[in-house]
Amino acid sequence: MHLKSVFPALLAGAVLICGSYAQEKTYNGYTFVFSGKNAYLYDIDKKAIKTWTVPNNIEGCADLLRDSSIIVPSKASGSGFGSLALPHGHFQIINWNGEITWDYTYSSSSYTPHHDMEPVYRTNDPKEKPTFLIPCYTSWGDKIVELRPTGKTTAEVIWEWSASDHLCESECSDKADLIDKSKGGVGCFNKTSDAMHVNNVSYNRALDQIILSCKGLNELLIIDHSTTTAQAKTSAGGKSGKGGSILYRWGSPSNYGMSDSKVFSGQHHCCWVKDTMPGTNQAIPEGGNFMVIDNGNKRALEIQNPFKTGTYTRTAGKAFDPSTFQWTFKPGGLAGNEGSIQKLPNGNYLICTGGVPMGDFGMGGMGGTGSTVYEIAPTGTSGGTVVWQIDGFGTSTEGYRYAYGYLDNKPTSVRSSGMTSANISSLEIITGSISGRFIISTNNRIDNARLSLYSLSGEEIIKNSAPVFGSTWNMGSLCDGMYFVKITSGQNVLTDRISVQH
Repeated sequence: MHLKSVFPALLAGAVLICGSYAQEKTYNGYTFVFSGKNAYLYDIDKKAIKTWTVPNNIEGCADLLRDSSIIVPSKASGSGFGSLALPHGHFQIINWNGEITWDYTYSSSSYTPHHDMEPVYRTNDPKEKPTFLIPCYTSWGDKIVELRPTGKTTAEVIWEWSASDHLCESECSDKADLIDKSKGGVGCFNKTSDAMHVNNVSYNRALDQIILSCKGLNELLIIDHSTTTAQAKTSAGGKSGKGGSILYRWGSPSNYGMSDSKVFSGQHHCCWVKDTMPGTNQAIPEGGNFMVIDNGNKRALEIQNPFKTGTYTRTAGKAFDPSTFQWTFKPGGLAGNEGSIQKLPNGNYLICTGGVPMGDFGMGGMGGTGSTVYEIAPTGTSGGTVVWQIDGFGTSTEGYRYAYGYLDNKPTSVRSSGMTSANISSLEIITGSISGRFIISTNNRIDNARLSLYSLSGEEIIKNSAPVFGSTWNMGSLCDGMYFVKITSGQNVLTDRISVQH
């Protein structure tokens, strides 16, 4: 889809009133959650505009990809660590039409993916296919692998980091670049394979660094992703020059011999504040900071990052700065496990209360039977106001808001299969806006053409509109969002999906 603003000003056309819930205090967009065998995309009015039903129960997480597909993990057979929390390893990418486009298992007796996976995009190209960062249980602690799909049922590991290469077993005080082997496994199953319990991986593209949320250490750790796999086994190489060593850590200073107070208690979802909202150029306030769901203390946190260049310094004998968090909020219903936090361009936070039933692991009572997603407008350094919330979709470990411009606006899966005319099927729909009006045109003229416009939920917004001239239509003042457009000429039909973003 080409975006062009080359059309002259036209007479006002049809007008669509925007969503009734959208207000100045909310960030308008789609909210993505998942539960059981379903994933949902809600608009700002809490209407499910898309539901995916997948073959197996979603384990741990699911993610919405740029091409309007989702990636979901489920349990894999032959797992060596299947008795630990939220094991998975069977990955499927499912497109907008529900078709499985990638089906791959990465699991064995010596490693088992669990909890999370992070799609990695290296550019702003909407056609780019992501790779995936995945934490895995091993014989001691976690390893992080990066998988690149290579075919419908194949993939390759293009990067790997293992905690077992960066351990300290004696005289570990003041060695913040290493993991004290005696400190792991807090609140987890054991001090070996579950020593770290990495429940979230968060990637920073600008720095090429990764945050690991280590529940077993009550810490967030930052490692360098710019290394090769060989360098990641050592303490040299990569942009940091420190290989796979720990660059920064926060949440429990006693893990490296410092006396400062522990902050986290069984936390989940340590992550970066992104610099911009994916799919847009909208800046997010204080990009580069850290955020956490601090489950044991029933709160969400934002932590100021004093080292936004990605170079981390510390005075010997003292903990890493900062000394405390920047903002905290206690959302109602926050579960004892899971949950997520996301900062939005308007400064608000999207918080999912998480909770997965943990009875299968002898941990009943930690999870929950249903999640809530809140949008919170912060007040001061402690507190906030709920400006939007949704529940009733089941129990989701995470929930995210996506800008309308995030999704690829021309997936081949939504093209009409009933096109019979070469003249019609070869056309491109060109969109553009001018003077607040939204314009749709084709790359050449179609005689006797009519256009209809639909919301993603199937509501017909504009019916059989005549072109203003040639094959150009003036849609008037459309809300930001995704729409289906259908162009009809005689028995020939072209359907496609467009993105409106002012």
